[in-house]
Formats: sequence, structure tokens, C-alpha cells
Amino acid sequence: MKTRIHLSDIENIVLESVNLGAIHNSQPRQLDERVFDLNGHCNVWSFKEIFFENLHIGYGGVQLGQPTLMYFESDIEAVEMHFNLAGHSHTNINQNEVNVTFRPFQHNLTYNRHFKGDIQWSDPVGCQIFEVSFTPSFLAQYMLDDHQLFRSFKRRISNQESCILSTENYPITPEMYGVIQRIINCNRTGQFKKMLIESHVIELLMLQLEQISESPHCPVTITKQNQEKIYAVKELLEKGVDLPFTLSTLAREVGTNDFTLKKGFKELFGVTVFGYWNQLKMTEAHKLLMEGTFTVSEIGTRVGFSNSQSFGTAFKRHFGYTPGKIKRGGARA
Repeated sequence: MKTRIHLSDIENIVLESVNLGAIHNSQPRQLDERVFDLNGHCNVWSFKEIFFENLHIGYGGVQLGQPTLMYFESDIEAVEMHFNLAGHSHTNINQNEVNVTFRPFQHNLTYNRHFKGDIQWSDPVGCQIFEVSFTPSFLAQYMLDDHQLFRSFKRRISNQESCILSTENYPITPEMYGVIQRIINCNRTGQFKKMLIESHVIELLMLQLEQISESPHCPVTITKQNQEKIYAVKELLEKGVDLPFTLSTLAREVGTNDFTLKKGFKELFGVTVFGYWNQLKMTEAHKLLMEGTFTVSEIGTRVGFSNSQSFGTAFKRHFGYTPGKIKRGGARA
């Protein structure tokens, strides 16, 4: 079993993986890793794979010198958790059997069997993705029949139809992003790394299914122009966890008003502007605490708190334990 990726205008292979077959291997297998670093054709590619029985993880990105069309083909059967961390892409599988556009910080679930297609990368600043692939039987352990989308997805999998869970993508929450970063930055080795990564994958899948099951999927009522402005606000928040934003300054920054921003942000992302911003602050603070380079007070300042007391209160409200507990080694999750 293998997967190939190649450019549309030069047929030489950019990436060929024979390791995806590991997800169909039920026998105990040691964790393996593989790194691809390629330069050429105005693009810089960097991609890493982690794989063992039942699971295959791939993540990385491409710095684009120009809009790039890539073809891919695979003879495997797999469910894929797809997280688009940066850039814009449009994917076409099996002659429009699956057709999906991803914006930055969106995710979805797909199922493919013996597929081929193309992906158009169109963001000049580059693209980054994080993907987890596994067998349909692995998904069946966790996806119940208590939601219309879940029932439809499982039915199409049983019919071996390539499909996407929902026609609407979902926003990657800071909590999801934190789990992804813990997988990427895991410094354990051997069996312990394997155990930890598998637990993180299950946590990430839980967060996906939970978000989808709770989403009302109401039609978006805001205009496309205002959607672009709200996505711009989201990017401002992600780049400035330490900045003194107000709703009015954010609205003015992108050329809209407070009401449109509040309503549109909640409609697009299912959370308030400042609820999302607080999640970003807490995720960044937790990461810095785990790294152990800065003091609690310094970290509070780096994520926008005026003093360590207010930071500690907000942190405990969010995680259920104090920043000091991580510093003392009592909380690793």
C-alpha cells in the first residue's frame, strides 16, 4: 500500500509513502518516523510522518513560490482527520466525488478508498496541514449514531464511498491546536511516545466529534465581505495574545462595527471574540509553562496579563489547577 504526491507540471514524485499501510496492520508495531525536506521548483517542502499499527500521522507545510497544483493517488482505505493550520487549499478527489475548500484554521473528517485527485495551494505565504489517518474500525469505536451527520458518514463508509463528513468545515479551537502541538512536540521515545500520541489522537478525535455534535449548523447569514473581515480579526487575535485589544479597536482595524463583529464571530466560530482570545492566551501560557524557560510572572505578561495574580486566577479557572502546579511538575497534560 502506498501514497504518491507529484506536481502537475513535472511528473517526478515529490513524496511517496509506503507506511500508510501500517494503519491496516493490527499486529503490535514499534513507532516509526520519517521526514521529508525538499527544495525545488520555487517551493520548499517539509513533511513528517509518524506511524504505527492503526494510526498514521502526517504534518508539515510548503512555502510557495507560486500557486501550485499537486496530484495525489493512494490505494489505501482510511478515515482522515484533516486540520488546515495555514493557507488556502482546494481538494478534488475521484473526479468531484469529494470537493472541498479549506481556509486557515479549519478542520473536517474524510473517508477515502483507492483514491486519486488534486489539490490546489493558492496562498503565497505558504500552507501547513496536520492529518491523522486510521481504519474505519478505529473510528467506529468512538463515533456513535446519535447525530445525523455521523449516521450518514458511517453509512457512506460502509458503502465504501469516498466522502467528507460535512459540507461545512469547522473552526480549529485553541484546545484542538494545543493537542496538535503536543503531538508535534512530543519528546518521549519508543513505547511511551507511542502510548502518549495515541491518547492525544483519541483526545483530538473527541474534540472534533464533540464540536460537530454540538454545532447547530445554522446557515451563515453574514455577507462574504464581512466573513473576510471576521477571519482577519481571528488572525489578529492569534498573532497578538499579548496586545490590548478591545472590540471597538478590532472592528475598526478591519473596517466593520462592534455589532457585526460580535454576531459574525459567534456565527462563524461558535464562540465569542473574547472567549476565543482567552482560549488562545491559555493555550500559549500552558505551552510556555511546559517549556520551563520563563517564570509564571513572565508568562502572564507575555500573554497579556497586567499581574501574576490575575493571570493565575484566569489560568486556574480555565484548566482547574494553578500555573505553579505545572512548574512543580504536578500537571503534564
